[in-house]
Amino acid sequence: MARPEITGKKQRGPEPFSIEERLDYGSFSVREAQSLAGVSNTKFYNDVKKGLVQIIKRGSASSVPGPSLKRYMGLAQVAAA
Repeated sequence: MARPEITGKKQRGPEPFSIEERLDYGSFSVREAQSLAGVSNTKFYNDVKKGLVQIIKRGSASSVPGPSLKRYMGLAQVAAA
């Protein structure tokens, strides 16, 4: 379920996991990952090509594993400093 503060959509029910739990064990949509990392679509996909973040394809949908996003956000903060 997408986070309403990220997507701007109304939440239908309680969120079963916190963002911290999802970063450790879950996954995020590409849009959620871009929003959490604070990067543009182009930068995100360039970083995917460089191998800085992983994407998993499930049919036509793409998701970003939480641990991969967690590492990427750490790299993004170091690069910005």
